[in-house]
Order: sequence, then structure tokens, then C-alpha cells
Amino acid sequence: MSFAFHPRTIHPALRGLVRGLWHYDEQRDAPLRRREMPVAEAVLLFNLGPPIGVAWPDPAAETGFASAAGFLARPHPAPARSFMSGRQRGVQVMLTPLGAERLLRTPLSAVPAAFLSLPEALGRGGAGLGERLAETRGAAACLDLLEAELLQRLAGTAPPADPVAQAWRRIEASAGRIAIGALARDLGWSRQTLVTRFRARTGLTPKMAARLQRFRAVIAHLPEVPEQGWAGLAAELGYADQSHLIRDVRDFTGLTPGALLRRRLPDGLGFVE
Repeated sequence: MSFAFHPRTIHPALRGLVRGLWHYDEQRDAPLRRREMPVAEAVLLFNLGPPIGVAWPDPAAETGFASAAGFLARPHPAPARSFMSGRQRGVQVMLTPLGAERLLRTPLSAVPAAFLSLPEALGRGGAGLGERLAETRGAAACLDLLEAELLQRLAGTAPPADPVAQAWRRIEASAGRIAIGALARDLGWSRQTLVTRFRARTGLTPKMAARLQRFRAVIAHLPEVPEQGWAGLAAELGYADQSHLIRDVRDFTGLTPGALLRRRLPDGLGFVE
């Protein structure tokens, strides 16, 4: 088994629009099905290796993606399922909802499907970009190519500074610990106005965005059972108590934190389905 992960530092012009950008190359001795964790960002993925399968948000409906194909998936508070035959290679972009809005030229709430193909997400050049990436050798060269494409599509204007953008940035910066009522007051809106306008732009309510940000922190702390126990971890990450943390993990994964931890792959590269 081998795994090479190459993250790219986010270009200054893409900050606030792109949360993560990386190239990966994984080789295993047998096929593998993973349970992929929910995220608050939109996922833009280019498959550059053998065919892969993804089931999301319906775990029973798997979609296959050949080499040079890929997709953009909306944020969704439910786990995805992925399948690899033994090897996979690709590049992945984690777009904030405001970054996805700029890329798609429309708010995420207006996207008609959970999955968009590359041509649907990127226009007529989407398939061609996938093909160029698949023909490119070397992680750095792939990332250079994709970064240049993102800069062309997303840069050139100032990052959004409207109240919804401010709300997103504050939820993200607080790792989901901010009180939504207080956030609305700071923005000069009622709570209902914030909820309505935030969901219209991002496809999520502010509360769901905050929950997903806290959940991200839980996953980051799951290499082993926390020394302080689940109650201590809950307090550290801004949950009301241990039951609150357990309820969120079960809502997002269908498993308790302990059961999820037992499904963690021995090499730490995700959770087995």
C-alpha cells in the first residue's frame, strides 16, 4: 500500500473562495469502499486514475467516473460512499459556498442536483480540463494547471464582502462556535433574515454550517480516543456536553463516535464502509 498526498498552499487571490487544493495518488492491494465525511464546502474532484464510484447523497445510487472525468458536489450533511478498485489518482478542490457560487455563476441553492458533471460545473471547457489534467504527469504540474484555471475563473474581482459572506467567514473562523442570534445582530439583521439569505446563497442554514464546522474539528481529533474522553473533547470543541457531540456525530455519519473510530482505516486514510 502506498499513498502520496500533495496539498497546495492557497493562493492569496483564492482565499475565502478555496478551502483546500491537493493532489493524491493511492495504491492498495485490494478494492476499498470508504465512508466519506460530510463537509460544509462544495467538492470539485477530477479523477485522473482508474474508474472510481461515488454514492452521494443517496448511498444506494452509485455514480461511476472514468479517468479524466469528475464532478462538483454540493455541501450536504450526510456521508458519501466511495469505491476504488485498488488505485486512484486525482486532484480535489474544496470550494467555500461563496467560491462555488463564483465558479458556477449561480448560488448553490439554485443548483438542481447534488452532483454536477465537469461540463455542467465548468462549462464546455470542463471535460477538456479533465483531459489535460489526466495527461499531466507529476503532482506539482497538475496543481499548477488547476490553480491557474481557478485563478482565471475565480479571481479578478474583490472577494465578496456582503453580510452573507461576512457570516460565512465568521462561522468558519470560529470553527462553528459562534451564536447565530448574536451573529445576526452584529450584521444588523433579524435571525430569520440571516437564515433566509444565508440559505439562498449557500444552500445551508447558518446553524447547519456551524454544525459542520464543529464536526470537522471532531474528525480531526479522531486518530485515537481523546485522553480527556468524549466529554472533554465536547467541551474543547464548543459542544454543550458529551450528548451533544454524540448526537451530531450520529446525525452526520449514522454512527456513534466510538463506532466511527473503530471504522477508521489502520493507516488513518479515512473510514471503511
